[in-house]
Amino acid sequence: MPRNISSLLKPKEVRTLLQEFGIKWDPSKVGKKGWVVIKSPFREDKKPSFSVNINHGSFCDFGTNIKGDIQKLTSIALNRPEIDALDYIDRKFNIKFYR
Repeated sequence: MPRNISSLLKPKEVRTLLQEFGIKWDPSKVGKKGWVVIKSPFREDKKPSFSVNINHGSFCDFGTNIKGDIQKLTSIALNRPEIDALDYIDRKFNIKFYR
């Protein structure tokens, strides 16, 4: 069983993934614990209703009520199953989740 993804990724690696998926934020709007509210990168969003933590990748899309961790976010961004998202992150950062 793999370890917790968020505990294995560094904040810099999480931000790299977020930027790769087109998730952009204003640094001045990031809260003390790393949360920022932006427009959803995955659907039409007139008002910001997507919250993401730029340090560990947890997110919540209040417009669709979908939430999760960086693995689920990667899965949505790539339009692939979560196990493929895990493999993608593993290959990208050489994490070795299954060690």
